[in-house]
Amino acid sequence: MKKTIYLILLFLISINNSFSTEIKCNFEEVYQDGSIQNGVFLIKEDKIRYEYQDKKLYTLIGSKDNFFIINNLDRKIFQKINQNKDTFELLIDIYNDSPNYKTFYKSSNTSIKIEKSDKIFIRRISIQSERASLSIYLLDCYQLYIDDKFFNRINFFELDD
Repeated sequence: MKKTIYLILLFLISINNSFSTEIKCNFEEVYQDGSIQNGVFLIKEDKIRYEYQDKKLYTLIGSKDNFFIINNLDRKIFQKINQNKDTFELLIDIYNDSPNYKTFYKSSNTSIKIEKSDKIFIRRISIQSERASLSIYLLDCYQLYIDDKFFNRINFFELDD
């Protein structure tokens, strides 16, 4: 009997830990005009890093309350996002709903549709907002420990490939 209870507790603990995983994915953004951008997406608890591969673009780092855009050419140049952060706040909400994602999320300016994956994370995110309409395909997602240093805008740490 004790062994059974121990096994059940161990199973429940492992399930709970898998729901609060840290995730790294490659992404492919596809816009209505057919243009595509690629990059890397990290998410951990209430932290997010969305880094474009193109050096002419930027990296977004943030948490539920503070989001920053960092220039990919010069990592010392950053700017706080005070407006239009609905999409990134919704992405954190979606992550926190894991593994019981809804198929639709909405804020005042943004609507997001989710296509679930039979793997670790979400397969596709469709975003409709006043500023953009696009799909984000999350590719090669896997769970791993992500050090908090990768969400720091001041002492910016490069991602290893």
